[in-house]
Amino acid sequence: MGAVTVYLPLAVDTVVKGFTNASYQQRITITPPSPSQPIVFTGSGESNKQIGSAHFTTPSSWPDPLGYPIDVKLEYSTGGGNWNASDIFTGSCTIQAYNLTVVVSEDGIDGDWNDGVCMISWPQVG
Repeated sequence: MGAVTVYLPLAVDTVVKGFTNASYQQRITITPPSPSQPIVFTGSGESNKQIGSAHFTTPSSWPDPLGYPIDVKLEYSTGGGNWNASDIFTGSCTIQAYNLTVVVSEDGIDGDWNDGVCMISWPQVG
């Protein structure tokens, strides 16, 4: 699988962070609709090592009633420049005025589901 679409509300400040807990290289690619450029985080390491952070504001209008879509893809490499799709799982929560969606991945080595982690957060709208 390796990819999921996350729908964000319109006109919100959004923060995206990437973390790794793996010796293999992890790559997290966040792709907003065209013409925006993808955001790519790459790295390896243990203990929730942060491999990237980005901030953007979603547009104030968008034709999709579900919201502003961003594709989130997690991959890993054992070396040699080849990237493989990670198995992924996603979940979301809202706490008061804070929203969080997390996409976690497993690179097939130890089943811990934290090899690549993408956290997407934004404030409550309305």
